[in-house]
Amino acid sequence: MSAKLIFHQLSESFPGDAVVVEDYAEELPSGDQEHTLWAADPVDGTINFVHGLPFFGISIARIERGWPVLGVIHAPALGETFTAVAATGAYVNGHECHVSHTATLADSVMSTGLADSISEASPDNIKEFSRMTRNSHGVRRFGSGALELAYVACGRLDGYWESGQRPWDLAAGALLVAEAGGQVTDYSGGDTWLFQGDVVALNGLIHAALLDAVKQAQQNV
Repeated sequence: MSAKLIFHQLSESFPGDAVVVEDYAEELPSGDQEHTLWAADPVDGTINFVHGLPFFGISIARIERGWPVLGVIHAPALGETFTAVAATGAYVNGHECHVSHTATLADSVMSTGLADSISEASPDNIKEFSRMTRNSHGVRRFGSGALELAYVACGRLDGYWESGQRPWDLAAGALLVAEAGGQVTDYSGGDTWLFQGDVVALNGLIHAALLDAVKQAQQNV
């Protein structure tokens, strides 16, 4: 019901824009980066929501020329709303927020996601999770990529990485991180993350170290 409501509200309010909503209308327009696109996830963290865990949220973003320019993540059970507009900063409940100042991977607290069914996932992120657990101050798994990105933006987490994500998973949270002073790239340090789905988002100080750790884990070094 919420997916349908969000889709129709965005489509009616912005009739010239493309709209994709997880679990309702997921087909991306051809030539993704040429369109103005709204990407929404009506419940990011569905398993948490079903089990009564508070770590879930509604994520909505506007994307222009392949980059998010507006993002909102609302966490109703936690009473927090994260917002960002390009070139204006990142905010939580109206208060400006910033990424952390943690300067080393060893001192960082990271976050990631794992596939709901590991046997069906390729890659499964287990090697990366194991390496990061050994090389950092700890790895958390909240079960909501949107909130994890928002937490990086607010300095509660130092970084987040995950593969196999979609624009509605990433766009709003990635804009928050960038506007809060952080850095967002794909696993190669490039800018294909939004539509290719492999993303690392950090405070900027430990970006190279995380990319290297992910690469080494994938190569079994």
